[in-house]
Amino acid sequence: MKLIYDVFGVLLILVNLFGLTVALLRWLPSAAIARAVGVIALVAGCFFIEHFVGLGDLGGAWPISTALALLVLYRERGRWTRPDVWHAEAIFLAAFAYGVFWRASSPDITPTSERITDLYFIVNYLEGVRLPPVDHWLSAQRFDFYYALQHYGAALMARIFELSAGQAYNLGFAVLAGSSISLAADFASRLIQSRTARVLVVAALVIGGTGATPLLRVAYERPPQAAVDTEIGDRVWGNARFIGGADQRLTDGTGASLFEKPPAGFTPRELPSENFGYQFALGDFHPPLGGFFLLLLAIALIGAIEFPRTSQRGRERGLTALLAATVPLQLATNTWVFPLQGLWVAIWAAWRWSAGRASDWRALLAGGFGALVVLFPFLRGLAERPGEGAIELVRLVDLTPWPQFVVLHWPVLLFVGLAFVVGFVGDADRRLRGVLTAFAAAIAAMLALSEVIYFNDPSGDPYERTNTVMKWWGFIQTASVVALGTLLLAQSRLWIKAVTVIALLITSLYALEVFRYWNQIDKSHFGALRGDAAYTHDPVVRDMFRALQRAPRGVVLENTYCDVYCDSGVFALFAEKPVLLNWPLHQQTWRQNIGSVWILKDEIVRFYAGNHPRAAQWLAVNRVDYVVWTRRDAANAAAWQSIDAAIDADYEWREFAREGEARIGLWVRRQSPAGR
Repeated sequence: MKLIYDVFGVLLILVNLFGLTVALLRWLPSAAIARAVGVIALVAGCFFIEHFVGLGDLGGAWPISTALALLVLYRERGRWTRPDVWHAEAIFLAAFAYGVFWRASSPDITPTSERITDLYFIVNYLEGVRLPPVDHWLSAQRFDFYYALQHYGAALMARIFELSAGQAYNLGFAVLAGSSISLAADFASRLIQSRTARVLVVAALVIGGTGATPLLRVAYERPPQAAVDTEIGDRVWGNARFIGGADQRLTDGTGASLFEKPPAGFTPRELPSENFGYQFALGDFHPPLGGFFLLLLAIALIGAIEFPRTSQRGRERGLTALLAATVPLQLATNTWVFPLQGLWVAIWAAWRWSAGRASDWRALLAGGFGALVVLFPFLRGLAERPGEGAIELVRLVDLTPWPQFVVLHWPVLLFVGLAFVVGFVGDADRRLRGVLTAFAAAIAAMLALSEVIYFNDPSGDPYERTNTVMKWWGFIQTASVVALGTLLLAQSRLWIKAVTVIALLITSLYALEVFRYWNQIDKSHFGALRGDAAYTHDPVVRDMFRALQRAPRGVVLENTYCDVYCDSGVFALFAEKPVLLNWPLHQQTWRQNIGSVWILKDEIVRFYAGNHPRAAQWLAVNRVDYVVWTRRDAANAAAWQSIDAAIDADYEWREFAREGEARIGLWVRRQSPAGR
């Protein structure tokens, strides 16, 4: 029954997406662009409205939306039965299935990378209240962080289709990834006649190899005594986390000799590059995924403007406005790459002006300003917060060592070089050469800029530039593969196409590492898209999760086992309820100087140790409705006795298991949270 329910839920989402796509095909040039624009319009529109009034429970919306989608499909059956629409939809469905396959293979949402954090972002938006909502990890504050639009979209999908937060996480990943891949395929199909060449471009994007891929294949040896999964991990993660990571662990003589050893006492800078393909193995529903989506939409829109399949019939102005709108949207999706998205659009517009092909400046201004208006309520809240991440110049000591820079980025450098060669001496169509040169100039400028400035976040040496280059370099590599790879394969000169094909094939050797990684990951929870199976395989934990999920809304208290990246807060998170405090180090990073977080953490530790002098009063002041007592907490039986005696007048103990003297369960406030 669970499988039938999950399959039916996925089909509902796909039918609604297809109906939305077909509804917009009347005005937009392709199914891939129509789907992307439809999703953005729905999400951004609701995001705007809910900053004024919460839309509440949307659980009854899916029968209406599905009926409307079916009506659209019936009335527009002559439009969606065209071969080009079916072809585009087949690509999206295949890409969506690939995303679901990865998430189904490893669906658990645990403190690995940023999975728990991303789930928390989604949960904040599930209640349908006026935005910004209560912060579910610090219930005394509001959730008004930057780059939250992607997570709001997943939460909106959960509210409409009555999904759990975990299902929204895993299916939202597949929708975003599938839409991004279909946009790349749309751009490639406009310029490349050979189906094999188009597949190569899209495959290189999805696989996600970098310049480090061949070196890790030929020069890495598993360290003595290390397990096979250590080697697999080094090869998979080292592809993106090469500089300052894998480059320091090359054990082969040839590989190790390529790079100078750092001076004594100097810690190599960690400079990762997480591109689009890397996201599948990583499994995070993190803002870079949405950032790639907006980048690929911008590329597809430029393709539709410059290389239309049919007469534009006045569409160019609308497409230009949509292109401009992707820049402000990046502010709320992946703020880190907002400057790069702006640079991408600005250089394209500047090329059109310099080539005597007037850019529609009114459309550009209207699209950019319109998106800013939609985001204004969200941005207004951010503007009231203390300054975060000032832009600073890169210090000499933090510059990327040039051998590592060349090894990681040689495909990008090669494509930029080939593009400039074609731009100046090529015999291709003038517009084709111009767009290729503009894209190459944008990518070269971005790469150079990444060595000049960075966002100074709270991370320090050796992580000073980590967050900046992690987002920027992945963005640059993704743009290079899709934009430059496609345009180079569209050239008439055989040697240009041959060099491009060889480069794409070499980086795509990473598919071997990806397959080995998938083959060795734990797939015991395959298909458990709720994401909680890592915890609910324990029947006691499962029953506690479900009890909290069914309980009225209220603040949950959980022990803080660490400052960051541990299982604290998971009961409240999967129950979709606010917790008094979770991961205080993240709160410190996000909110900066908020010393009360550490005071609150100390109080929680004292409470769970059973020696808080005013336990009942403290819970009342913080409006705590549920206190979680896990198997880990139950190891301190004396603390349970002390707490129960202190709060018994106000809280009822509900036991889920007893193992000797150890009790596992919940304290629930005797006065129902719903009645207060």
